[in-house]
Amino acid sequence: DGTVSFLGIAALKHGFAALARVGGMPAIDKHTRSITAHLLDTLRNLRHENGNPVVKLYGGSSSLQGPIVNFNVLKSDTQIILQIDGQWWAESNGVSGCM
Repeated sequence: DGTVSFLGIAALKHGFAALARVGGMPAIDKHTRSITAHLLDTLRNLRHENGNPVVKLYGGSSSLQGPIVNFNVLKSDTQIILQIDGQWWAESNGVSGCM
């Protein structure tokens, strides 16, 4: 629906060339899996001073894990920090972004 993206169509050739230069989709898949595995390992190892986890991870097997990581941040008593509280803390400390 709407106007065809002529600039997007013209860019396809260059996009496919750039994709080929980095090794194609298999290379991107390998790289994103590597980054995701590193993030998951790092998040799993985060602990509060009392030993409780800092995050609760959601998802299935790591072999099936895509590049999206779902988690909640936990208080030291393992209660979930609500998104609105996390956003308030971030903004109060100069952190901005999509939450």
